[in-house]
Amino acid sequence: MIRKWNSFIADIGKVLVVWIKDKTSHSIRLSQSLIQNEALTLFNSTKAKSGEEAAEKKFEASREVGSWG
Repeated sequence: MIRKWNSFIADIGKVLVVWIKDKTSHSIRLSQSLIQNEALTLFNSTKAKSGEEAAEKKFEASREVGSWG
């Protein structure tokens, strides 16, 4: 299950990087808060699609590094 969870998080990270690149390519300024909100949105939407295994997991976007657990 840990391997599956790590893959889940890696997928969210990849999508977030694409989102950031898209915004910056359109000269949209990104704040830390905006990125954290998008990361949380991606986490929740991906979690909802992943079923029961991910349902208990929580995400907290901290100032330093996203906290997953």
